[in-house]
Amino acid sequence: MIKEETKQMPRRRVGLVLVAAAMVMGLLVVGSGAAMAADQARGESTAPSGSSEPVSAQGASSAKKTFANSSPILIPGDLRAAEGRGGPYPSEIEVSGFKKGSRITNVTVTLNDLTHTFPDDLDMLLVGPKGQSTILMSDVGGSFDVQRIDLFLDDAFGDNGDGGMPDDQGLAEPNGFGHFAPTNVGSGDTFPAPAPTPSTSNKLSVFKGTNPNGTWKLFALDDEAQIREAGTPPDVGDLAGGWSLEITAKRRHR
Repeated sequence: MIKEETKQMPRRRVGLVLVAAAMVMGLLVVGSGAAMAADQARGESTAPSGSSEPVSAQGASSAKKTFANSSPILIPGDLRAAEGRGGPYPSEIEVSGFKKGSRITNVTVTLNDLTHTFPDDLDMLLVGPKGQSTILMSDVGGSFDVQRIDLFLDDAFGDNGDGGMPDDQGLAEPNGFGHFAPTNVGSGDTFPAPAPTPSTSNKLSVFKGTNPNGTWKLFALDDEAQIREAGTPPDVGDLAGGWSLEITAKRRHR
């Protein structure tokens, strides 16, 4: 009997070790499940690392991207002329990378290194890939020369107070930094082909709800020849740094 019990003892020890290991593994699995549940309760994203579209608790993702065309735009395109369409006309930006089903929630535009000797002559029309359009600026800035200023255009600047570009002051005033809402003084602006007939909107919100991917076009022109003294050059200018778009779009998940 003693020999029999002695032989069975190693088997019992092995059984106890296996039971203990199973218990430890069970605790690890339960702990991992609890951690995942806690993460989901906090609404943390399960998107892959580096994703540009974090998932919100409401089942939607939002992405913000910036696109630019830094090539200069001469206004007018023929600097020997007193008026005319810009060169190039239009200037284009190709927008891509937004996922299928994305819809625009906000757009801002930056006009880089603007110079012109009679800003009131400048007209600029932005056209989105789905055909929506808005006049960014027209008949503003008076006769006050501008030299290498950046104009940052955002509807938000017009939400509280005027926020538009002045008609009888320099475009660096009164904001000091060229931050304005798009502004169209007057009406009846026309743009030569291939530009479309402008919409009546002068707000960037006209693009809300549309798909951002595609070709965006900026049509710039000098719409009037100012009479100057004989021997003086015509009123001309350029966007030496081109222009850029910042687009925010949201995509809902099923």
